[in-house]
Amino acid sequence: GDVSLKVKPQDLFLKVSGKEICSGQLFKEVDPEEASWAFDTKDGQRYLVVTLQKINRTAMKSARTWESLWMPTITGGEDEEEEEKK
Repeated sequence: GDVSLKVKPQDLFLKVSGKEICSGQLFKEVDPEEASWAFDTKDGQRYLVVTLQKINRTAMKSARTWESLWMPTITGGEDEEEEEKK
């Protein structure tokens, strides 16, 4: 299928065969020039593998670890939760 991968230092957008697969703000920066994708097959199942190169701006190993691929989504406060319950 047709693959469209757009990577910015803190954003990723992936579309396959016209369908958006994922899009969002990354937890930390990546190098867009090093981003790539390839098809792989395992146990007869075909997969799309996206590879991202982290940008490490610190020498501290603990700061290099990502808690997640994606930046957490910020939602409203308790008022919003109350509205959803109604």
